[in-house]
Amino acid sequence: MTDKKLTTSNLKNFRKKFNNKKIGLAHGVFDLFHYGHLQHLQKASKLCDILVVSITSKKFVNKGPGRPIYNDDQRLEILNSLDIIDHTFLSHEKSANQIIKLLKPNIYFKGEEYAVKKNDFSKKIISEEKELKKFGGKIFFTKEPTLSSTNLINRFSGELDDELKKYLKNLKAKINFKQIEELINKSSRSKVLVIGDMILDNYTFLSPLSKSPKEQIISMQEERAEVYGGGTIASVNHLSNLLKNCTLLSVVGGEKNKIKDYKKLIKKNIKQQLFYDKNFQNIVKKRYLDKNNFNKLFQVTNLKKSNISKKTEIKIIKYLNNNLKNYDHVIVHDFGHGALTDKMIDVIEKKSKFLSVNVQTNSSNMGFNYLTKFKKTNYFSIDEPEARLALADDTSDTQILFKKFKKRIRFKLGSITFGKHGSYLYSSNKAYFSPALTSKPVDTLGAGDSYFVISSLFAKQKAKPDLIAFLGNIAGAFTINYLGHRRYITKVDILNYVKTFLNI
Repeated sequence: MTDKKLTTSNLKNFRKKFNNKKIGLAHGVFDLFHYGHLQHLQKASKLCDILVVSITSKKFVNKGPGRPIYNDDQRLEILNSLDIIDHTFLSHEKSANQIIKLLKPNIYFKGEEYAVKKNDFSKKIISEEKELKKFGGKIFFTKEPTLSSTNLINRFSGELDDELKKYLKNLKAKINFKQIEELINKSSRSKVLVIGDMILDNYTFLSPLSKSPKEQIISMQEERAEVYGGGTIASVNHLSNLLKNCTLLSVVGGEKNKIKDYKKLIKKNIKQQLFYDKNFQNIVKKRYLDKNNFNKLFQVTNLKKSNISKKTEIKIIKYLNNNLKNYDHVIVHDFGHGALTDKMIDVIEKKSKFLSVNVQTNSSNMGFNYLTKFKKTNYFSIDEPEARLALADDTSDTQILFKKFKKRIRFKLGSITFGKHGSYLYSSNKAYFSPALTSKPVDTLGAGDSYFVISSLFAKQKAKPDLIAFLGNIAGAFTINYLGHRRYITKVDILNYVKTFLNI
């Protein structure tokens, strides 16, 4: 088979080389190639002299967990086997803008479903058309019958089990896609304050050497390291893509110049209220992984708990007293590492217009950091072990756990998450079950945190309980699809996942 694959360097001279030819470009994911794809490309090939087909690399395919089904090389191989295609290209961009700029095609082919531009919530088609107009290129929408790869994958790939398919079909009957988009847009207008501990997640990748000749241990070689902002940093970075006005309030300790290390991990559109306390120490979690399969080998944490000083507490309480009235929504992420005090919690409870709370139990605060430290909240989200530890109840069903919390905390909505077994959201004396949307995690780090912050946005908007849980689980499914905090969820990601899961 002739190698049809083009490189970026090829594209730079392609237009000059074939200046007298009518060049056509078709771009997409082309996962699970089907008859609709074939008809689309057959039509395109008849309307140009040279047909180039580009695909989006796996890194930028955001159609749901486990997508694409076929990897980059497999999708290219399928396309290269078709005689109607002259060349292929693997694009490492979110849109086709770069390849359009380099190739300068006379015609850009898209399916008819893109003809109504307002229906493309990613807005890629609009920016791609602008790029085409710079050199006189045109978009042509093929009117061949449209089929859905997503529909076929959902039905036949085995990614969704029968229980999940049934749940999604029932949900689809109650949910309108446009309503979800409007709900996200409405959420974006809330002025949000996020309060809690900042954590550094350090991933070090190792490769084995051999057994030490002097000791009964395996020697490992450090290959590389990646540092992610964890705790509230990860939460606000998720929110940065969804909110127009979001502020992070947290504490930085240690050497004062460390502040800049934290600042650079926070998205630029997030406002920062960082209080420096020289006696406070932020948690640093070092995880060591096998570089080949990303299996976590062990973890080292720098310390247990470090409380903020009275002076810092007074400064934060002053800020809260003066500013909480200006926020529509306060999100508290209490990781139990000392950044929150009882006095701060008292002010937050009294003065927040809408309060969402997540209180975590972990290896450094076991037995001392439970949800029950709060007297009231509008919405909370914790996992099952945290719920059972807080209530000293390891046997009751979920409905009973919520009722027990009702006796100890004033709240309107609450979530208890069960990892791969889904989540329950409690509202008006009823628990709504939402199954997990994927069972094949790359990394479970931060899944509960993203579930909490995203579901809290829609709890604030008084969305239907089953919709709040579903969108929270979308955030969780997105997060576990990536190692560490390599990516943060966006509006387009959420809507793509909604389309994927409800396209049954």
